[in-house]
Amino acid sequence: MDDVFSVHVNLETVLQDPNEEPCIIPLQYLRDITNNFSGDQELGRGGFGVVYKGVLPNGKMVAVKNLLSISLCHEREFKNEVDNLMKVRHKNIVRFVGYCCETQHKYTTYNGINVFVDMPKRLLCFEYMTNGSLDKYISEESCGLDWNERYKVIKGICCGLHYLHNECEINGSVIHLDLKPENILLDDNMMPKIADFGLARHFSDKKTQTCATSLVGSKGYMAPEYIWESIISPMADIYSLGVIIIEIITGHKYGPSGTETFCRDFVEPVLQNWKKREAAPKYASLETDYQQIEICLEIGITCTDFDRRKRLTINKIIEILNTWESTHCYVGEESRPHASQVAHKPKELLEITPLELYFSLERNKRVPCIVKLTNKTDNYAAFYFGVTKAKNNYLIEPTSGLLLPLSTSFVRVTMEEDHEAASWDLLCGDEFLVQSIAVWGYTAIPKPITADMFDGMRIDMVQKVRLTVGYTPIQTPSRSLLSDYPSSGAPSEGNSQDQEMDYIEAPQGAEGISQTLTGTESARFGICLDDMAESEIIWEEVAIGERLGLDSFGEVFRGEWHGLVHISADHLKRIYKL
Repeated sequence: MDDVFSVHVNLETVLQDPNEEPCIIPLQYLRDITNNFSGDQELGRGGFGVVYKGVLPNGKMVAVKNLLSISLCHEREFKNEVDNLMKVRHKNIVRFVGYCCETQHKYTTYNGINVFVDMPKRLLCFEYMTNGSLDKYISEESCGLDWNERYKVIKGICCGLHYLHNECEINGSVIHLDLKPENILLDDNMMPKIADFGLARHFSDKKTQTCATSLVGSKGYMAPEYIWESIISPMADIYSLGVIIIEIITGHKYGPSGTETFCRDFVEPVLQNWKKREAAPKYASLETDYQQIEICLEIGITCTDFDRRKRLTINKIIEILNTWESTHCYVGEESRPHASQVAHKPKELLEITPLELYFSLERNKRVPCIVKLTNKTDNYAAFYFGVTKAKNNYLIEPTSGLLLPLSTSFVRVTMEEDHEAASWDLLCGDEFLVQSIAVWGYTAIPKPITADMFDGMRIDMVQKVRLTVGYTPIQTPSRSLLSDYPSSGAPSEGNSQDQEMDYIEAPQGAEGISQTLTGTESARFGICLDDMAESEIIWEEVAIGERLGLDSFGEVFRGEWHGLVHISADHLKRIYKL
């Protein structure tokens, strides 16, 4: 009786104090609290054992896992497993509170001979999770847990997995290998905790992957490389995590694969379903949740990529979620990207040229300028191009957009016909502001992008570049140096047909341009460029998005509109080696 009381005290102490070491629990005590492992007390079963609910004398409960004989390891291996479980301590990991390691001698008949058989009993005892497993709550997005509860579950699972892969006291990483909703348990506060380490593998810091000798796991959650090549690495858990995230959001575990368009076709209906659900009056943070759902869904899609090298690491996932929470939108605020969508800003996100825009003073003429935005980073970049000070009216096309990593885009700024009279020094005083942020992915920004979304964001996340405006004087017709050189190359007097080469009309397509700049024309064109110095050549009616010029022309202009493209003289000389 005293032994039973002592065991009870020890176990209750472990349950109350997370810092207490798990204790040894006699087999008879576990039989008593599970009603001799009654079927009525059974919580679930799997390939490695049966889990029972154990009720302590004071009414508190524990989960007792009775390992099946076919899964019993050698004594040394079982001891190592218990040692490892003792070192795993995290709020999102089910607590290991005790174990039983006994061997009974059973008298039986074998092949007609009476023998004593050793019957090893190996049991593990864990804290009891009152709300059961996650799979009971995520049958579909239209019922069950609301979004805030689902996000809490997603974040908790990620934190638990981050601990296993990076932080636990075991030497190296712990790879779970059987992550699924049935192994995510929920306490009375709906906090998720990862359970069932029956398949877990341990890797030293120097070992990043290995090959499995036998395939074990749960269908639908196993990574492709594990199924087909028996490769085990932390990315196997990441794949399972991605499937779980998709299932938490959508109610089913199968997400998109393949092209970006297909992913978008998958994402949009899911977001619309959540938008309809949260349109109810009780949901006050519709836009905030909508954006958070979108970023979590994209994390899930990326984590289930068939190529394990393209999946996110658990460190990156935690960084995304933590950054989101540090700058999240509050109810009633204007929509702006959350920190999960915003990557840490590089020293220079966008290279913007030119920084000074010059417009002609010629009256009754719409004067355009082209601003080039180059994303020199590996992140997506969202930008907004706006006016901060303006005496004139401007048309900006486009005012906002998303640049792919290592890509270039163009903005056309057009001054309307009725501009103000210029001062003697040709200064204008108008000013533009280009704001940009690095974002995690193509679905990670609100629509539309507005100037307001940058308000309130940390200053180190937003790149702000100011562009000034000036005027260029109206040029009076003058004799060009080109007029001194006829086609033969000799100077000529009175040759007027080649005067006033202020611009060159470029035929559509590369062939036309190459024809324009061949032979003697190329030489004459080079002289014209030298004469024009820093002025600009204008090619009219060039379609943005069409490759211009010969193969040596390295730029591809992107966009959807047609207009005037300004290309510096120095740039043309470099392209055509004039």
